[in-house]
Amino acid sequence: MRILELRQSLRYANLERLIVNTAAYLRQAAIETTILVLYNRTRAHLLGEDSSTLPEPHPLLADAARQGVEAYQVCDNSMLSPQPLSAILRTLRSRHYDLIHTHDFKTDVLGLIAGRLMHVPVIATAHGYPRAIRRNEIYRRLDIVVLRLCRHVVCVSDSIREELCVAGLRPDRLSVVYNGITVAGIRARAEHAAHTLRDDLHLQPDDVIVMTVGRLSSEKGHRYLMQAMPDVLAANPRIRLVVVGDGLLRQNLTRQAAELGIAERVFFLGFRSDVPALMAQCDLLVNPSVGEALGNVILEAMALGKPVIGTTAGGMREVIEHGETGLIVPFADSHALADAIRQLAADPQRLRAMGERGRARVLSDFTVERMAEGLAEVFRRSIASP
Repeated sequence: MRILELRQSLRYANLERLIVNTAAYLRQAAIETTILVLYNRTRAHLLGEDSSTLPEPHPLLADAARQGVEAYQVCDNSMLSPQPLSAILRTLRSRHYDLIHTHDFKTDVLGLIAGRLMHVPVIATAHGYPRAIRRNEIYRRLDIVVLRLCRHVVCVSDSIREELCVAGLRPDRLSVVYNGITVAGIRARAEHAAHTLRDDLHLQPDDVIVMTVGRLSSEKGHRYLMQAMPDVLAANPRIRLVVVGDGLLRQNLTRQAAELGIAERVFFLGFRSDVPALMAQCDLLVNPSVGEALGNVILEAMALGKPVIGTTAGGMREVIEHGETGLIVPFADSHALADAIRQLAADPQRLRAMGERGRARVLSDFTVERMAEGLAEVFRRSIASP
């Protein structure tokens, strides 16, 4: 079986790494994968990114080559550029493909067009629709129309499946396959990098590092975490918040920290390629998102033995066992967030126990091997049934 994977991408982040890792494991199931990544550095500013920090070619290509996965990039210059569709069609004509597998609105559309023209069925993975960005609601409505035309849709959580069922998609064409991570790979990336965070930030040995990792955009809920911090610091002035990630809201969040009087205890690190090494040095990871399909960052933190705090948004409740591997609080609730951070930061023994249980849960249920097995089953069923 041969699959063509399509992904529009700006950074080599969790989803891109997941696509490559899964493709490598699928070879064991006699499934060969070609990845086509649509890369547009010229529009980076629309996402608050500095195009000068984006490498050429896309980093996915090097990692794919290292793992023996065939991958190419296509320059995606504009919304209406014919280049991506032409490249997809050329790739489909170059050899026989059994399925096209897409991962976002643009590749859902282009994959469906190319699939219809070349008589190749399309499977899409629904990774979620952040509601905090107004234009995403438009994309969500349009994408649901496109997904109805796909042969099958993979949902990364039960919450996504429920959302699509409510939107009118046929339940028999929806399957849940949880995201998985390469636990050994995450640990290796953490261990082989320099662990200098406390020295770099001039922190004391008894400072408690609370970390959040993610794009600085409204659906990630950073402003609620900022609002929680004055109460957290009133209870424990040794807590330090480390914010990893970049985006359109960086200036707003920096200003908010100053207005709340917490600027000296909040550190903005920007985009980092050494996230596992950074997470390995924190005491607690917080994901305050108001819209999260599943939360790969949570999985990575748990794999490193870190306790986590998430919200009721999306699929985080399917990953975090409340009171066992971390805590779940209502989304957009800064008071509940502050209470949860205060609770865990005050109990180092509980932090360690939660971290160990979280690591065991990831090894049991959220590995890339389990994800690849789930996808392989969906691929086979989809080819067998029209």
